[in-house]
Amino acid sequence: MYLDLHTHSVSSDDSRANVEQYVKWIGVLRKKGHQIDGFVLTEHRKFDFDKDYSELGGEND
Repeated sequence: MYLDLHTHSVSSDDSRANVEQYVKWIGVLRKKGHQIDGFVLTEHRKFDFDKDYSELGGEND
């Protein structure tokens, strides 16, 4: 299993990318033959507790 274990979303103040953009990026990498199974959000200082990304996971397995 290959994961990117250190990503930030726009909820954190360390990134301009949103979670949907990361999902699209992984799709592009997979089409190019890279094996990547997912990523982990490691937000700093801020986190949006109201966000639920479980549907994105199911749609892009």
